Amino acid sequence: MRIVAAALLVLVGGGGSARAGSDTHYQDQLIGERAAGMGGAFIALANEATGAFYNPAGIVGERSTLIQLQMSAYKWRRKTSVAIDLCGRRIERDEGQLFGFPASLGFAKRFSGPRHTRHAVGLLLTIPYASKESNAYAVRDVNCAGFRVDGGGATYVTDRVFVGGLTYAFGWRWLSVGLSAGLAVRGTGAAINVSALAASLAQHPLSSMSYVDGTVWSFYLKAGVIAEPVKGLRFGLAVTSPYVRITGEGRIDSYLASIAGLRGTVTRLLLDDAQLYWKVPLQLGVGVAWRHGALTLAADARLHLPVARYALVTHAQLPATSYSERELTINANIGAQLELGVISLRAGFFTNLSSFPRLDATAPALAEHIDLFGLTVGATLQTNAHSALSLNVQLLFGSGERVALEISDAAGSIAVRNVLTDVSEVSLVFGLGGRFDVW
Repeated sequence: MRIVAAALLVLVGGGGSARAGSDTHYQDQLIGERAAGMGGAFIALANEATGAFYNPAGIVGERSTLIQLQMSAYKWRRKTSVAIDLCGRRIERDEGQLFGFPASLGFAKRFSGPRHTRHAVGLLLTIPYASKESNAYAVRDVNCAGFRVDGGGATYVTDRVFVGGLTYAFGWRWLSVGLSAGLAVRGTGAAINVSALAASLAQHPLSSMSYVDGTVWSFYLKAGVIAEPVKGLRFGLAVTSPYVRITGEGRIDSYLASIAGLRGTVTRLLLDDAQLYWKVPLQLGVGVAWRHGALTLAADARLHLPVARYALVTHAQLPATSYSERELTINANIGAQLELGVISLRAGFFTNLSSFPRLDATAPALAEHIDLFGLTVGATLQTNAHSALSLNVQLLFGSGERVALEISDAAGSIAVRNVLTDVSEVSLVFGLGGRFDVW
């Protein structure tokens, strides 16, 4: 039965890895009409209604009252990794998804003040990260130390992050400052189903079903500065506080049934009040932008501080073994925009490096380290003096490693150990957006 237990562990670990996606990468997808086309290089610009996501000081640069909407019309993702190496038999897990996120809605209103001063207020609602994954596998007649093992399993995981915030910005001559305050909500649901059969002198069929559902509420602050000491040359600085957990509760249901001979047992674990945690560290972003005529160039660097080891889930009936930690990470963004009359063309490059520490064979089964790189292109059509429509495409790709279990039957006995395996990922996102000058 150790084989069956190991298979269960792999499935549970696979769900945990998916739920940790927005933890291990702090720059999952790009939002905003122009920012998404410029590779997210927007800290020194941020002059659109959703600009507070990058730098709250930017909304004071808007010359009117704007409503801006952007969302992914189509998202395709494929991730390939080894779930378990069962007695020399590799089980490949290929995940794919079609999902209409990320999305954002922004509002910005500017007020002119006396003596070259100006003010602005804004509202930002966004889903910067969302994932929906499902996968399944089946194995038959695998021989492990005289045991025949048949197995099958399936997982279904959803993971969404919602961020909403209010922004105030103040500008004077060539300097503007801004502050955003808001809430971040993360909701996760996972269904895991596995059945397996180990046979020697007696039949031992086993089936298991687990369900995880939880939500974490957090508070955050973001402050920013944009300076333009020379016309056309802008510098930006943005600092985002660590997310402060307000509350986090979840439910974990687990059912395990097995039959040995004519006797059967059912084990049920029901935890309604598990405490969930989500650590997002202090983030520092710096950017520079230069505009000359119709051409705009921009570059950003984002630093994410490390996170010490912490428990993902705590409960009196759970062992304190589910820990996570993050490394110091720096991501880069480069973008360009060319204005050709009523059409603006954009292109960019960005990195989405993993903050999960480099792996070894002692890492937990859910550990994954994968470095991603992205390319973006986009265009905006100015439909009239008060509105515009945009299209952007993002391609994200990369590779890395994750921990899987290897089960061997050396010397006639079952041996289970961690092994490092390769993992690759590619995503394609088509985004639509628009902005409207309401008055």
